[in-house]
Amino acid sequence: MVILVDFDNTVYDTKRLVEDRKRKYESAGISPDIYDRLYEQIKQEFGYFLLEELYRRLDQHEKGLGEKVRKIDEDLDYSKYLLPYAREALEILQEIDSVIIFTKGDPNYQLRKIASCNLNLGIYICIDKAKDIHNFGKQSDERRIIVIDDDIENLSGMPDHVIKILVGKKDERFESYDNILKAAKALRARRDLNPQPLGIHRY
Repeated sequence: MVILVDFDNTVYDTKRLVEDRKRKYESAGISPDIYDRLYEQIKQEFGYFLLEELYRRLDQHEKGLGEKVRKIDEDLDYSKYLLPYAREALEILQEIDSVIIFTKGDPNYQLRKIASCNLNLGIYICIDKAKDIHNFGKQSDERRIIVIDDDIENLSGMPDHVIKILVGKKDERFESYDNILKAAKALRARRDLNPQPLGIHRY
């Protein structure tokens, strides 16, 4: 068995990180509107947000601005955004079987955030989770796979044999910070948890 755990907004408060970053950017002369516009442009062009591309475009807007923003990002304390209960939940999941952080996005940016948390787990960074899930097991279910994610769209596109667990709500503030912990405890209590072909386990 392998347990794949999403990072952003599942065990890590990326929404709060982005809010804090935008405030710091604003002090450097970049309005939230400009950030949001560039974010969407980059995401549409590359499939995910790239920090280096943001710096490049800011330099085009104003020479030296990209480097100023890079310094802001380097000075951020990324470790403080690990969600409450996340470390305990991951430790419980490790008691069950192998745990891998399964995330998508800019590899350098993702690694920076993950490394700051000192989780000592395997990391797999991809572009399309529904497609890359096949690297961990085949349709014949030669290897049982559990995926824990906050994005129902990611889970819905995965094969039926994958055990899908949804925590939190997409695009909303967390109702409870202990959703990931509840999911981990449920898995520990029910090691024979079976996949649901037409459904998703929710916490």
